[in-house]
Amino acid sequence: MLKRTQIIRKHGNNLETIVNGYFNIIGDIYHYQEEKAGKYKIDGKEGHLTIRAINRSIPGLHFGKPHGIQGIFDRGDRLIQERDIKKRISIDESLYLHLTHMIRSKNISENLKVMKRDVKYKHELGFRFPLYFYYPEVLFRSKPNIVDSPWERMNRSYMLRGLIETPLRKFKRRVFKSKSGY
Repeated sequence: MLKRTQIIRKHGNNLETIVNGYFNIIGDIYHYQEEKAGKYKIDGKEGHLTIRAINRSIPGLHFGKPHGIQGIFDRGDRLIQERDIKKRISIDESLYLHLTHMIRSKNISENLKVMKRDVKYKHELGFRFPLYFYYPEVLFRSKPNIVDSPWERMNRSYMLRGLIETPLRKFKRRVFKSKSGY
């Protein structure tokens, strides 16, 4: 957040958007998905990318299209990531953790009741964060009893299924090009 704030203060109204990467957590909080799994395309880059800051003075700024392919558009219905690249800054690092592939309910059956969670939850083995990785402070705060600890490691059955599915997913990503969204 500090880095984005500094960029906004320096570039002010000449800036429309700030793009940065993110870590897509997979399996447990200690692992993240390979960059090739990311489907977002911005400024010729593809991967786990997102627009994290938007100048609200973009004319006609609005959300459009349904969930899964939703985007933010300008007055001419052009995606904001397709506007002038000179008015966008890309931060070449991952600045947050995205937990889309994790169970976010009390168990998997409750998780699957949420719209499109069935296509989000994946059995995949990712890269391990280095021991010096700085986890967000919010993960260390006290929490209500209904919220599980984020520090639980993936269980053995997840790991075994991940051993089988990960090579297949990596092969599919490299051979078959998929579209953005889900």
